[in-house]
Amino acid sequence: MSRITWWRNRWNEPRSAEAIGRLGMLYHAYRFLDEARTSYRIAHELAPDDFRFVYYAAKLEKTAFAYEAAEALFRSAIAMKPGDAELWAELGDLYLMWNRREDAETHLGKARGGCSARRDGIGSPTMKPRPSWPISPRGGRRRADDECAFVRAANLGRYSSIP
Repeated sequence: MSRITWWRNRWNEPRSAEAIGRLGMLYHAYRFLDEARTSYRIAHELAPDDFRFVYYAAKLEKTAFAYEAAEALFRSAIAMKPGDAELWAELGDLYLMWNRREDAETHLGKARGGCSARRDGIGSPTMKPRPSWPISPRGGRRRADDECAFVRAANLGRYSSIP
């Protein structure tokens, strides 16, 4: 079966987790939060092993400032895929928004575990370029800060004037 046929079959299936999850993403983009929440829940019920829909639901709750719900959903997504640095970084960012600095530092540090961060002369965190980084649409390699933005957030306490 070709890839195109596989995608057509996947999208034409009315109770497809992929289709319902994409619908939830569309609702989320246009700020129909209740509809997006329902779509993500149904997509997760149809594909319980896929962490994406739990992650998207957590992002939705984070944008809606429902911190407790977002925390629970991020923890569920991390339980499904514990090695994903982006999940740890998002949870750390949630804690920063929630003004829980110690928790943020802990979780951003876990996200930073796979990041080969160093300091340049100015003191801003950067990453050494890796050959596996994808090419950006602007041409050339992506900036290191785009790939490892959570390093800046992890060092936020050292450079901010906020006590």
